[in-house]
Amino acid sequence: MKFCKNCGIERKAGQKFCNSCGHPFEASGLGETVQDPASNVGQRTAEPEKKPMSKKNKIIILSAVAAVVILFGAHKFIASLYTPEKTIDAFQQAVKSKNVKEAKKVISFEQFEGDFKDGEIKSYLAYLKDYQSEISSTFSYEGVTAGATVIDDSNNELVRLVKGDKKFGLYQQYKIEALPFEIAVSANLDGAEVEYRENKQKLEEDFTIKDVLPGDTELAGSYKGDYASLTATEKLDFQDAYANELDIYLDFEGEYIDIYSNIEDSVLFVNGKSTGKKVSDVDDFGPIPADGSITLHAEYETKDGVMKTAAQKVINTNYIDLEFTEDTPEETEEALNSFMEDYYYASVSAMNAGEFSFVSPYLDPDGKAYTESKDYVEYIYEKGITEEVVSVEVTDYEKTDEGYVVDTEDVYDITYEDGTTKRQEYKSSYKVNKLEDGTLEINELVSTDEQ
Repeated sequence: MKFCKNCGIERKAGQKFCNSCGHPFEASGLGETVQDPASNVGQRTAEPEKKPMSKKNKIIILSAVAAVVILFGAHKFIASLYTPEKTIDAFQQAVKSKNVKEAKKVISFEQFEGDFKDGEIKSYLAYLKDYQSEISSTFSYEGVTAGATVIDDSNNELVRLVKGDKKFGLYQQYKIEALPFEIAVSANLDGAEVEYRENKQKLEEDFTIKDVLPGDTELAGSYKGDYASLTATEKLDFQDAYANELDIYLDFEGEYIDIYSNIEDSVLFVNGKSTGKKVSDVDDFGPIPADGSITLHAEYETKDGVMKTAAQKVINTNYIDLEFTEDTPEETEEALNSFMEDYYYASVSAMNAGEFSFVSPYLDPDGKAYTESKDYVEYIYEKGITEEVVSVEVTDYEKTDEGYVVDTEDVYDITYEDGTTKRQEYKSSYKVNKLEDGTLEINELVSTDEQ
């Protein structure tokens, strides 16, 4: 029994090729190899034997495969750190805890000019915390992509998911973009200034503050008028905003005052400082605060000196009456003329009738003129002399602590006991007292000279 030398299968008699591997058998007794009948291109050669893989090569291949698996796993892990879901989760945690440090990592403020302080960002997070349900409903669905925007019931766009830079040039990062608001400001006073984030700007028609980060803050306004400075503050409640615009009205609590005086040509003073304006020229004085910080008075300059009204504080009123209780020179001169004329007529009547009581009401009981006038009335009456007043005029007066020194020119027609009448002119000077109730009385005849 013979076997194939190549594969070991039993060889049957007469076979020239192995039925299993096709190996040719040598011809009996000739030592020649039988040609493969299927080949017409030459003599068939034996296949080389396969050698087993070396241990070193196996280690190299296994290491390469392991490295690929590790790198692929690392890639997948790193990529999982920069998904939109990861950014959204970090954002929601920062809002919930009002963590400024973490918020800065995920929130982009590139839509705004300038940088925000930590306190402003914390206030912004507190504002967003009131919208957690809207944030969750917008960002909670699977497959959320860049451009997803949180919008409240008043059509305000709060935040938006946006693409950021690529990490290592491979991994797409995401940010939550803060969206700016605008404030449309108006006021009840023209020329007011608005201060926001330490920046002042003149308030003009259709004035709008842009790039506003919503949060718990105030808008301050100031107004500097000719006579007073006013301020106003308004809390910014962004829940009142619509379509990212908040309307704010600054109400400066200033009053316009109607001012009157019994001397319209007097000059108005504010807190002791002259306005340079006559009371009669002041129309709707203001705006000024009505909290008592403004005091008004009027002054009027005369030949006797400056007259002043009492100072009045402006407290919850729109009307001020600055009354001069002291007589003006014109009023004083008129009063003295009237008094002296009445005195002269009473004095002449007393002398003609021999009745001192006709003139005594015009005299100071404790003054020199009282006794002198009483004696003179008796003397003239006994002489049979009568007089008639032709004219009386106050030519000058000087104010004193007690009243006035009054100069007069008086003219009489005097009829003597022989029946002759003569016109006499005199220049006289009197001391006149002014009592607390304004009553005038003759205290002393200082001098009298016949002209």
